Amino acid sequence: MKRAFLTLTLLFVFVIAPNASFGQESVMMKYNFKEGKSFKTSKKVTEEMVQSMMGQDVKGISTVNSVSEFKISKVDAKNNATALVTILDLAATTVSMGQENVVKKSDFKKENICVQYDQTGKFISSNLIDTTENLSSISSIGSFNRFVKLQILPSREVKVGEVWNEKQIDTVNNGPANPISLITTATETEYTLVGKEMREGKNVYKVSYKSATEIAGNGKQPNMDLFLEGTGAGIGFFYFDPASSITVYSEGNTEMNSTITVSGQQNMTIPMSSKVKAISTTVELPVVLTTGRK
Repeated sequence: MKRAFLTLTLLFVFVIAPNASFGQESVMMKYNFKEGKSFKTSKKVTEEMVQSMMGQDVKGISTVNSVSEFKISKVDAKNNATALVTILDLAATTVSMGQENVVKKSDFKKENICVQYDQTGKFISSNLIDTTENLSSISSIGSFNRFVKLQILPSREVKVGEVWNEKQIDTVNNGPANPISLITTATETEYTLVGKEMREGKNVYKVSYKSATEIAGNGKQPNMDLFLEGTGAGIGFFYFDPASSITVYSEGNTEMNSTITVSGQQNMTIPMSSKVKAISTTVELPVVLTTGRK
């Protein structure tokens, strides 16, 4: 009996365990940017917010639905990409203090935003191409950056079960229409490659994540200076399609607790809490072939 047990133990140590590690599935998680490639992303972001002012809670709910088209116009030797982004459809609804505000805009007619991404999907730069009234609807509900963000990928081969971390700092200028015009967000995220799944007839890889966030911001209003600080935590997941090298679906939830400090003719502190749910779906668009006249 002892000899049989020893044989089974040695079999596991020298044969089964090594083969299990060699057999662990992996996938290249990298954006394969190509000139002429296009994809369309539909997003829905719902936010529930509570502000405490003068002993009363003011609640608000906002929902933003958008459809954007990305066209890769240039890729350099480091796989950094330039994309032209068109906001095809936009609808935003805010309900607070018994009032409803609705913003709708469809078909902006041309590319509105030029974005540069590195090979992981991070921003290098972004700027508006169309500065006409076409984009007034976007600026009224916050920075246009929310419409062009990509999931961050490690840009390397990853094994199922592997964990990796990412740190990111974003600075967003919301413009003078927003009381907090400048916001800096620092986020640390832990990712885990969960495994391969079948989704809508395609083999995709599920990645789960959890994050911790710190925010700081400032702004000005007549005779007042405003300062924002806060912390938050998020959880979520997304599916990566290695065939098209894009994230085809993502879903995330974030909770934030923050404080706005007002100084000026009247000094006050306004505590705030928010819950945000974001869902995104992306599809690759077929390449349109053009033929010239003979």
